[in-house]
Amino acid sequence: MDFKVIEQKENQLLKRKDLVLDVDFQGGATPSKLMIQGKLAEQMKVNPELVEISRIISSAGEPKGVAVVKIWETKPPEKKKKGTQQAPAQQAEAKPAA
Repeated sequence: MDFKVIEQKENQLLKRKDLVLDVDFQGGATPSKLMIQGKLAEQMKVNPELVEISRIISSAGEPKGVAVVKIWETKPPEKKKKGTQQAPAQQAEAKPAA
């Protein structure tokens, strides 16, 4: 699997690099986000936890695609899951026994 950087932007406000990569994966299926994350972290010499693969778009019938990647300077913020709501602190506390 080979990478070629198509576009690279420095996002100083969010303290990350935004990359668009051309991914060539001869002789196999579209690689998983985890595979790309590991290879890219090794190539860019950063911690794999700092690499976030947003999406992989593969070309139909061809062993290549495009990956949209973010490389954070520090640990990325946690994403909120849709459909889950946190109860207010008042409701979370147990009611005192009467």
